[in-house]
Amino acid sequence: MLRKLAIKYKIMKTYLNYLLIVFFTLLISCSKKENLADNNDDNNIVTREWTYLFYCAADFDNAYNPFNNFAELVSSNDDINYIVFFDGEERRFSEVPATGYYKVTENNRYVLLENLGEINMGSGDVLEDFINYGKQNFPAEKYILAFYGHGAGWAGACSDKDPVDDLLTCGEMSEAIRAAGNVNLILYTAPCLMGSVEATYQMKGCADYYIGSENTSGFLFWLFMLNEMDNYLKTNSSLSVEDLARQIILQFSIAIHQAPEYYTEYTDYFTMSAIDLSKSEELVVAFNEVAEYYKDHQAKFKQLVNPDDLSFFGSYCNLHKLLKTLEENETDQAAKDLISETILCFNNCVVTEFHGDSCADFRGLNIWFPNSEYIDNYGIYYDPYGIGLDFKNDCSWEELLMGVTTKSSETYKPLSPMGSFTGDGYIPHSIEDK
Repeated sequence: MLRKLAIKYKIMKTYLNYLLIVFFTLLISCSKKENLADNNDDNNIVTREWTYLFYCAADFDNAYNPFNNFAELVSSNDDINYIVFFDGEERRFSEVPATGYYKVTENNRYVLLENLGEINMGSGDVLEDFINYGKQNFPAEKYILAFYGHGAGWAGACSDKDPVDDLLTCGEMSEAIRAAGNVNLILYTAPCLMGSVEATYQMKGCADYYIGSENTSGFLFWLFMLNEMDNYLKTNSSLSVEDLARQIILQFSIAIHQAPEYYTEYTDYFTMSAIDLSKSEELVVAFNEVAEYYKDHQAKFKQLVNPDDLSFFGSYCNLHKLLKTLEENETDQAAKDLISETILCFNNCVVTEFHGDSCADFRGLNIWFPNSEYIDNYGIYYDPYGIGLDFKNDCSWEELLMGVTTKSSETYKPLSPMGSFTGDGYIPHSIEDK
């Protein structure tokens, strides 16, 4: 009798153990499923209206870390996913657990999707992998590709200090974006000088619209409008890419004017423009006609325009002011017509723009035009950072520059730093520098 009871007890114990195992297995499974839900809707991929891909390259000296602020101001929902690729200077950003892909959740938290370890954000392959990852795991009807990091116009943006000192060139960017199947809006939130005719021309076919600053920029001032942009997207999720581009410039201009008083001396030098990339080719074709004309009339060109009067930062020129100066001083009607046509194409290309009070002549695009202090630098135009730059092959501007300038030596003067990034964003060395 006792033996039978013992056998029954053993069977019941085994059965109970089995039930406990099943219970805890289901519990763990549900827990894992909940974590996956935070990342990707119970692991069932759902196509949203928008996916915002933020390429946050903050691995450089004195970088500002926009990640925490970004997560506080935007959040994913049924209409939009915010995906961030973050790489920060380790000693400054220890609070961010890893270099890798993150998602900003509905409750303004970020969750790590994939830990990548130390990586070179200045590599086109790395950018391509990120876009592919975002599209495969967070598909959408429309994609925004945003960048944080230093910018240098035609030369590129997103310099990375570790593991190698590298810059993501415009050629690498365009190749990566095309290889990943393109995006709808390219957005340079902090990189300076990316409102560049060379850079925008490089991105033709990569996106529908392009937003960047012709002059200085700074992520700090985007912080004042990110929440407004996020709310607008969620309230008007079906809006067109052009409408969003216009709204971003509007919100940026409002944010600049509402910035704290102690930033006023800097906001006067900020610019931002929205570019219709489908019109960039028409602009460059028209501008090439102007460059070709002045290649044959170099003495006149030198008489009509002076880079010392037009250039800022030593090497960048306000393209609209250059064209207007030529138009106002040119006496040959045929040449004047070429310039007027180029200005018309310029106005068609720049959808909308904002410029601070100290940038009254700025209208959305710069071009490389070194002044006398930096004239020796024309030898570095497109070399090495301009490798693969379409503007070099399709426009005679470089040939014109080489014809109207004279190098004083065989070495070029290194470009001085434009300013420094602190926890408060971009701070110029001095107003006189502008």
